[in-house]
Amino acid sequence: MALGNDLSSSGSDRTSADQAIFRGEFAIFERTIYLDNAARTPMATSVGEEVARYVDVARAEGARKSEWLDRVETVRERVAKFIGAERAEVAFTKNTSEGINLVAQSLQLPEGSNVIICPELEHAANVYPWVNLMHKGVRLKHVPARDGRVDLADIEARIDAQTKVVTVSSVSFVSGARTDLRELSKMCRARGIFLMVDAAQSLGIVPTNVDELGVDALACSAQKGLLSVYGQGLLYCRKEWARTMHPPFLSRSSVDGAAHESDLGDLEHVVLCDGAIRFETGNPNFIGVFTLDRALDLLEEASPERIFAHVTYLASRLIAELKDSGHRVVTPESAEHRASIVVFEHADPEGLVRRLQEHRIVVSARRGRVRISVHMMNNDADLDRLLSHIGSVGH
Repeated sequence: MALGNDLSSSGSDRTSADQAIFRGEFAIFERTIYLDNAARTPMATSVGEEVARYVDVARAEGARKSEWLDRVETVRERVAKFIGAERAEVAFTKNTSEGINLVAQSLQLPEGSNVIICPELEHAANVYPWVNLMHKGVRLKHVPARDGRVDLADIEARIDAQTKVVTVSSVSFVSGARTDLRELSKMCRARGIFLMVDAAQSLGIVPTNVDELGVDALACSAQKGLLSVYGQGLLYCRKEWARTMHPPFLSRSSVDGAAHESDLGDLEHVVLCDGAIRFETGNPNFIGVFTLDRALDLLEEASPERIFAHVTYLASRLIAELKDSGHRVVTPESAEHRASIVVFEHADPEGLVRRLQEHRIVVSARRGRVRISVHMMNNDADLDRLLSHIGSVGH
């Protein structure tokens, strides 16, 4: 697949052609209008072919472990470049929950310290890892949600001398609101506070440069915007922080040195891997890393900037037409405060989701509201069909 990267002269024609090529990777659209990418994306053909290659080797040879480990490092470098990080700042995990738990435990927060969070807008993956610290005497300080968003002034008002962590989602799974991470990171850095970000609803959809944003750690699962598979995730941790953190688990892959994984090395002078790599334990999920590699082909060829422009256009249209039809939209209307998720209220959200499913239209219900989530493979025709059926069932 070859997509153009010129955002200027060819304008909408170029974008339309690229979108059609991207959409052609997803066979599901031959029979279904899929608008639930915030839960998971369907598998692209080229990603499926990567799975098949792995299976072929596993069946015929068992493994090519040395070759596979080399490829893992190549993909690590690629992921780091994709998010604006250094290679050693990227660890492979199995999901968002694992990444956030690793950070929460490795920070070794002292008794009496506190973590600022807005549970109303956060997924359980970014709540329970912090709840788990309460038995160690760490307090959670809640901030309210205002119109589906976190107001940074509310966070600032809750900060005190014992605040060690602020944790937020880059994009809320429950409202679709996008957090101003640049401003929040300035607030946190000025006070020496660690900023943790759940990026499950933004990576692969919102162009992300962790260095420019100034976040301290970012965790993500790969089956959503990153177009990969369940069981694969990634964790970014800024090197200055990672070097001070001791992981809760240790294995040969966490320890610096070139010896074989079965060798013990010097047990009296254990040196951890530099940066976030110290958080990895044991063998990586090879098939997950390789499918992520192939998914990055799709994302990079489409270009993060074009993907973001496309999804924000679709979201803008959804918000406008849902409001025109009388629905109360929870997602912020301003494009600077949202991305690819649109959430609205309905008298029977679960019932609406089921009725749409009967017409081969897939959306989801979350916390008593209907959630629509788009990606580069979606188009205006998908929205036409969705909106016509939402209109036919009332609101």
